[in-house]
This record gives sequence, structure tokens and C-alpha cells, in this order.
Amino acid sequence: MRIRALPTALAGAALLLGGGAVLAQIEGGSRGAAPVDSGSAYEVSGVIVDVAGPSADAARYGGWRLAQRKAWVQLSNRLGGGGALVSDGTLDSLVSGIVVENEQIGPQRYVAKLGVLFDRTRAGSLLGISSYADRSQPMLVIPVQWSGGVGQVFEQRTEWQQAWARYRTGNSSIDYVRPSGSGPDALLLNVGQTQRPGRGWWRTIIDQYGASDILVPVVTLYRQWPGGPVIGVFEARHGPDNALIGRFTLRVGNPD
Repeated sequence: MRIRALPTALAGAALLLGGGAVLAQIEGGSRGAAPVDSGSAYEVSGVIVDVAGPSADAARYGGWRLAQRKAWVQLSNRLGGGGALVSDGTLDSLVSGIVVENEQIGPQRYVAKLGVLFDRTRAGSLLGISSYADRSQPMLVIPVQWSGGVGQVFEQRTEWQQAWARYRTGNSSIDYVRPSGSGPDALLLNVGQTQRPGRGWWRTIIDQYGASDILVPVVTLYRQWPGGPVIGVFEARHGPDNALIGRFTLRVGNPD
């Protein structure tokens, strides 16, 4: 499988003044989240199953089997294949993964919401369609999270970074390039860099990651009081000029 809530290249003076502290901060702690690889798969999500069986394992196995069948019908209809069923043996060769979105396992019952990933080449061949997808130029994704007045990208592992790492891009027309946050990512891709208009340095970074352009998804979190409501302002920004594409706001009753 291929799916995935910014300070390095700041000015040289910042590195000279606080170089040791900056390196220590970046090397310590937990950071980085490998993106889910879903570019070579078709995904059908939200498949609901409710299966009984002689044991918990048997019920779960039956639930996954049923999810494969239901997901194949949905995928076939979606891609113009007519929704015809195929054998379980054929499905086993087509399915590249099962994603558990939510599940409840009882002694003899299995209730779940699942996602099913199908190998793009094999499924496309069976449905008589090309596995080629017309996608955008590669877009380097730099997920920025602001919380408490502090902006972060890969300095520490954030929920926003992990959300983008988990995002499955197989059905998207956008070709996302999602850094894992390991190695030099925290130094090269940071809040300061997203606000830096210099084309020369941007071109160096883009070329290093094999991308053609930049996409900066930003979330700014406002906590009303400890344990109270949280307001998130989500923005999509694009290019070296950090141009705003769109914005929306969500509010939840508590941090959980």
C-alpha cells in the first residue's frame, strides 16, 4: 500500500546563534510518519459488514470475505464494469489490503466498517479499463500545524502530519509527494521556508524531492480553555508565494 492534522532554512544568523539548540531539538523527540502507499491501488471505503460465525475468528474471516465482495461490486459500478460478482479466489488475487476503520468482535459475531484496497493493474485488467490515470504534476506537501502560537511541520510528530501520512491518494487526481519527516526533512521543510518567496531555494528543494510545485495544507488550532472546545481553521496554500486557495473552520466540543 502506498495514503500519510516548519524552522530549517531560516536565516543563517538563526542557525549561527542557536545552531546547537536547534540540532538538539530536531534530533530529540518523536517525529516522522511514513506515508501510506496507496498510489497503486483502488480504494473502496466505508463497507459495513455484520457476520455471525462459530467463533470470533471465523466471524471475522467471514466479514472480510463479505467486505471484499461488497467492495468489488461498488468498485465495478464506479468504474463502469456493471457490478458483476467474481469468485472469492479471484478476489483474493485482486485485493491488496483491508483497512479496519471500525470493528467490534464478539464470541460469535463480527460487526465492522472496512476499507478494501484492490490492485490497480489487476482490477483494471479484469474490468477492461486502463490502469493509467491522468494526474497532476507532482506536488510537494508540507503540512503545517499551528497550536499555541507555535508552528510545526516535521520538528515533532503532529496529528496533522499523521493525517496526511494516512491519507490514501490512489483515487486522487493530484500526485502528492509526501515526505516522511525523517532525515533532513525537518531542516529543509519548515514554517519559515513556506513563507520564503525566493524562487532559487524553492527550486532546489522541489528538485530534491522530485516535485514540480508546492502544496501547503495549514491547520491553526484555537483552544478556548483547557479541556474545552477547540476551533480549527484549515487552509490550503500553493506555490512559493504561499497563495491562499481556500479556507474553512471546524469546531469540536473537546480535545478528544
